[in-house]
Order: sequence, then structure tokens, then C-alpha cells
Amino acid sequence: MTHLADDHLAMKRLYKRLHHHADSTRTQLVLAYLQQHQQHAADAIYHYLDDAPERVLDTWYENIAEDSFPAHCEQIIASADLDMDQLMALHLALDNQLLAYLDSAVCAAPTDNIRQALAGLLQSGKNQQQRLVHSTLRMSDI
Repeated sequence: MTHLADDHLAMKRLYKRLHHHADSTRTQLVLAYLQQHQQHAADAIYHYLDDAPERVLDTWYENIAEDSFPAHCEQIIASADLDMDQLMALHLALDNQLLAYLDSAVCAAPTDNIRQALAGLLQSGKNQQQRLVHSTLRMSDI
């Protein structure tokens, strides 16, 4: 689970780097929000880990591939002409990778209690993603 929190922090660092290069005020605004969102997501996972039952924390997930998500985020090249459509496509691609990782953890969970706890985190992530997409669509109408 700390791997997932670290991935959110890697996304935050990416968005900070993109923010420094972006020309569009609207894109900068969304990047600032995404930085805060990724920090909040990482903090929520760390808080969950502080309160999680030992059996959830002691579960070993052998079949879930460890990837190089932070390295992938570092390899993304910042562009001054990044527009909202490109930003949202990038964010959704990265966010979907994290959701897929969490979905794999749900499928590999050895007990119903662990599966339910992880499924709750997965559903929360999906709901947040949906709200973000709706909010950015409304923002583009302005």
C-alpha cells in the first residue's frame, strides 16, 4: 500500500514540474489542483495504513506486478503548450494505471475483509476520478 501512496506522490511531482512549464493559466490552475489532489490521496493512504488492521498490512501480494511508475512519471517531458485535453488524457492514463493496480490488489486479496477494504479504496478512487472529469468539463464551458 505504501507503493500506491508513493505513486501518488510521483504524480504530484510530475504535475509540479508540468506547472512550471505550462503557459496556459487554465492548465496551471488544474495542475495546481492535481498536485493538491495527489498529496491528499497519498496522505489518505498513509492515514489508512496507520489505522488499518494488522491482517490487511501483513498481507503479501505476490501476483501484483511492481512497476516503475515513479520513473515513468519522471520520464514525461514537460511542454509549455500543454492544453487541457492533453493534460486530462495524461492524468486519466496515469490515474487508470493506479486504479488497475488497486483492482489487482482487490482480486488478489486473500480474505473478504481485506477485499472489502481495498474495494472501498478502489471505489473511492473511481468516484474521485469521475468528479474530476465532470469538474474539468464544466471548467471548459466557462
